[in-house]
Amino acid sequence: MPIPAGRKGASMLQKTNYTFELVCQTATDWHEWMPKFSTNSRRSAERDLALKLEEIGSYAIRKLKAQEAAKIRREMKRKKTKELEEMPRKRSRRLEEKHDGELERLKMEELQRQQEELKAIQRKHEQEQKRKLKEQEDQRLRLAEMKLKAHVHQMVDNLVTDVVRSGCVENSRRSRVTDDSRVVFLKELRGKLSKSASEKDRIRKMRGWASLISPLNAVHVTTGSRQAKSLIQKLMFQGDGCRKDDPLLQNTLRVFIATVQATKASKPFREPLDPTQNNMKQYQEVVAEPMDLQTIYKKLLLDGYCHLKHRCGFEQFLYDLDLIFTNCYLFYNEDSEEYEDAQAMELYVHDLFISVFGAVAV
Repeated sequence: MPIPAGRKGASMLQKTNYTFELVCQTATDWHEWMPKFSTNSRRSAERDLALKLEEIGSYAIRKLKAQEAAKIRREMKRKKTKELEEMPRKRSRRLEEKHDGELERLKMEELQRQQEELKAIQRKHEQEQKRKLKEQEDQRLRLAEMKLKAHVHQMVDNLVTDVVRSGCVENSRRSRVTDDSRVVFLKELRGKLSKSASEKDRIRKMRGWASLISPLNAVHVTTGSRQAKSLIQKLMFQGDGCRKDDPLLQNTLRVFIATVQATKASKPFREPLDPTQNNMKQYQEVVAEPMDLQTIYKKLLLDGYCHLKHRCGFEQFLYDLDLIFTNCYLFYNEDSEEYEDAQAMELYVHDLFISVFGAVAV
């Protein structure tokens, strides 16, 4: 239906239902439609439409011609392939063998590619599993550490309460607590030990905890033979606590390991050796039982030193600690940096044991 120009036509467009009609599907259609509107027309709407059709039509014609040319090429290629397939094969044995060899090579390359992709997927899966296991283990360590700290805090808090109750003096107004040195000492032990605490503060805390261990679970350390080959022989350990487990002793050893880890000499022994190191295979052949400070710390918090068949608690802790030095002296040369670090750390551990578990006067 013809639509007049002007406002009347605009009003009719708004009120009239209409649909679109596809009039240009091929390049020929575009060539036929484009001249129907003149760019020299007196009507501005027709000029604008003609310019727009010229712009869109030129692009559409190029695209349609390119599609048609591609279609023709595909048809020619398909036709040529079909003709080649229908031709009788007259190929020499050498060409056949070359062709078969090429196919075999491509097959092997594809198989190798698939194997590499499979290995990459497996490595990614293993890394993801290791990451999840590490997260779970870290979570267990955090919970165990929080539980141990809370247990020790409660034990010390109970001791403070007992001392305060025994020191109460009744008078006519109210009870008065005698703030003696014992209460001050216990309150200091009850306080939180920050991660940035100095070595002196750590030793004071450890000595305090060690002094609270009951005689049935106590551990006493004195100097042994300096000429002895192992750390265990250089120190003398006494007390029933050497064969028992006690929260105060466990917490003391936890801070003990953390203090050793903070030293510069402990750097090569803080974590398990990297399995990707060049000398790892040789190390595994020489060292039958690897050990490091991180492993000891995990065993300490996750009850790895409980209910052992051969050694109990503190004894196994000492054995593992001494094993670090034994492995190092066995594998590294005496002039190596690792050997020197092990000697320095062993001396530090020796003196730290004396400082913490030696004669304690509170």
